[in-house]
Amino acid sequence: MALRHAAAFSGVELYTFAIMSNHFHLLVRVPRKREVPDAELLRRMEALYGTPRFRKVLEKWEKWTEKKQDWRVLDEKARLRARMYDLSQFCKTFKEAYTQDYNRRHGNTGTIWEGRFKSILLEGSWRAMMTVAGYIHLNPVRAKMVENAEDAKNAGYGAACQGDTRAQAGLLALAKKVYGVKEAS
Repeated sequence: MALRHAAAFSGVELYTFAIMSNHFHLLVRVPRKREVPDAELLRRMEALYGTPRFRKVLEKWEKWTEKKQDWRVLDEKARLRARMYDLSQFCKTFKEAYTQDYNRRHGNTGTIWEGRFKSILLEGSWRAMMTVAGYIHLNPVRAKMVENAEDAKNAGYGAACQGDTRAQAGLLALAKKVYGVKEAS
């Protein structure tokens, strides 16, 4: 899923989501920017690009190195690192990847969602976090896309109810953040 690939690349913690036909809702945490070593950069690139495209990038970098153009590799790595731990870059990466995938599958062209994203900074209180999560989970119901929130496979709660372990992990991380929930031993 493009959303998870973008989050893995960007270093953003995805708690929950709802992807609608004309907009999307995300509840994420963007950690403070930190240095990303080369091994982690490569792992994140493969998560975002997929193995075939990732290998092509590595081949390109190898050719640049052979031509004594190491500076080009360093510049590209710096550009990639600059996209990490940044909400705007994360949303851009997600929107581009989702749109490309959707258009390829449906034979469409152009953008799916227009305009810049809107973000709201939440206080870390349990009430604020859970209110927003509930709003996100009920969005497909309010839009009459599904009758019950657990049926919405393009939303975190619905995906978790349907056995998606990554969606379950996001909700568990949210519960830990909000309630200080500890895993059973």
